[in-house]
This record gives sequence, C-alpha cells and structure tokens, in this order.
Amino acid sequence: MTKRDHKRYLKVFEHPNLQLMDVDRRVAAKAAVIREFYDTRAFDASGVPIIGSGSVMSLADSIHLATAIHFNVDEFQTVDGSGKHKRRLDLLKLNGDVAGSRLKITLPYYIEPPKPLEGPLDGPKPGPQVGLFDSMGEASATEKTGAEPDEK
Repeated sequence: MTKRDHKRYLKVFEHPNLQLMDVDRRVAAKAAVIREFYDTRAFDASGVPIIGSGSVMSLADSIHLATAIHFNVDEFQTVDGSGKHKRRLDLLKLNGDVAGSRLKITLPYYIEPPKPLEGPLDGPKPGPQVGLFDSMGEASATEKTGAEPDEK
C-alpha cells in the first residue's frame, strides 16, 4: 500500500458516520455460523479440506455481516459484488437473507444533507438576549412599565 493509499485508508476511520464496534463472543459466534452456512468445501476422512472442492466466506466478511445482524442495522452498504468478477459469495447477492437472518445489503449511495435553515444572514448577536429568562414570554418589568425596577 502506498503512503497516499494508507492515509486515505486511515481517513475513513475519521468519518462522522462510522461507528466502530467491538467483536465480542456473540458476534464471533454468529460469524462462525454464517461462515459455516456458506462453506461448500469438501473434506477428506481426516478433516482436511480438499483443494478446489468449494469455497468459504472470508472471515472478515462473516464478521462484518454478523456485526450488522447483531446490532440490527437498517442496511449494510458494500461494493462487494458490484465489479466485473463475480463470485458465489459476493455480499450483494445475499441481500435479504444472510444464513437465515434478515439483512438489507445494498450499494452505498449518497444522501444529500439537509438544506440550512433560512434566517438572518448575520446570525444572532453575542451577549444576553432581552427577555431570554422571562417566564413563558411574559414582558419584563421594564417592558411593562417603561421604567427600571427599584433596587432594594
């Protein structure tokens, strides 16, 4: 990885919409179930996988999916499966059903931020605001009588 690519990679973790989640035993157990569900490899009598006999989901993909399912996310966004080289376990193909669990898997999309509120261009003035601490919008003593209240 080039230095430029490494900087771009690290910058992803600064995004305000990214929330890092710890992988605990529950997530790890769910990842194991997902990975086993999609494992199509054949094994010899001693339990060693036969080379070229099938495929298995990557550990990283199974952990990502298990985390999304465990934390009940609204949707899982990925580009895995959007390229020219299609694989049996492209994540986009699993949309709706991941090893028996419901999960919406979609391509990332842009959501336009809300438009700023309309108002004065120069914004609020610094300092205390007149009437800010008056009860429920009632006029202050000065506003009612036009005179300053007597000091005691």
